[in-house]
Amino acid sequence: MSHLWIASLFLILFFILIFYYLLRIYVINGPTTNALSELFIHPNNNNNNKINVLITGCSDGIGRFCAEEFYRHGMRVFMACRNEEKTRRVMKEMIENNHLNDLKGELHFLKLNLDEMESVKKCADEFLKSGHVLDVLINNAGSLLTEITFRESHVENMFQRNVLGHHLLTELLWHNLESNVNGARVVNVASNAHHFVSESDFIVSSAEKSKSDITSTTNRPSYSLAQYVKEPRTRNFLQNFLSTFEVNKQYGLTKLCNIYQTYYFHEEKIKKNPKSKVTINCCHPGAIQSAFSTQFAGSLPFILSKGFLLIEYLFFKNTKQGSQNTIHLAFSKQVEHQSGQYFDDLKVATPSSAALNKSLYEDYVKICHEMCQPFLY
Repeated sequence: MSHLWIASLFLILFFILIFYYLLRIYVINGPTTNALSELFIHPNNNNNNKINVLITGCSDGIGRFCAEEFYRHGMRVFMACRNEEKTRRVMKEMIENNHLNDLKGELHFLKLNLDEMESVKKCADEFLKSGHVLDVLINNAGSLLTEITFRESHVENMFQRNVLGHHLLTELLWHNLESNVNGARVVNVASNAHHFVSESDFIVSSAEKSKSDITSTTNRPSYSLAQYVKEPRTRNFLQNFLSTFEVNKQYGLTKLCNIYQTYYFHEEKIKKNPKSKVTINCCHPGAIQSAFSTQFAGSLPFILSKGFLLIEYLFFKNTKQGSQNTIHLAFSKQVEHQSGQYFDDLKVATPSSAALNKSLYEDYVKICHEMCQPFLY
């Protein structure tokens, strides 16, 4: 009887392993793009026959993988990062890893601290001084902070780092992108984490609504994004778990705003300019095994943290798998004329209803215009 029990146990484990293997291959890993093998972007004549790519936050994670792939394919890669020492060390490693490669790419460091609008402006100025014309801008950088804090400008820190800095950078480089006679692309790395928040999270209470608009007689809900990104709110973090829940929702809000950012540039800069050859799209990279996920695990209580790390090991993508959407949108001929879309697994996907909320989108545009205007040329 014991032998039968052991045999049954091994059989069950065998089928579990087969199921996990199939799940990993056909679901978790996701599809692979062949965009870099079908390169169709014709380098601008002023660029010495190299494709110019600027990517933010590329000293590790999927950003680093993308940067090295672009370099390996002979592109001129501008690595816009906060930590110069770390980034230059990564650049050296990339060069050593590809020293036998016949394609001679280039790597250039650009200092970029997305926390500071002046740093964003200096980064854009530094690139423009190079005289190169961008083929691809990838807004990849992002972070999940362990608490919700506000800057002296009254802007929430994650919103500043994940959204506002990239919005300004794109604005400052837009004319350069449009000057590319062969067309240019912008890729915003969003996330399905935008589902962490819903429209109901942004409904203005009746009391607050009456304060702001005493003439309002409609019973329809009013929505406000500003209350979460500009005005400090009183929070009572009685438990670490509650604090983590709030932080994760705030991160989800910034990923929602990355989608709004994509819609804004598509609607206001591309559709209103019939001559524009720029496209902009955003994507969900997937759940990635990276320093970013480790940082997230560190924000959880001990037991939840260990459980999350196990889930990460079993069910998350590696950086190569997680970079496929970004590379696809940057270079695939299949999306050559698509713009203003949200992608997942190399296909157009439908974001949450909150991403389609016009009031929240307009609030986003208003906030970004107000905060970015002083730094625009």
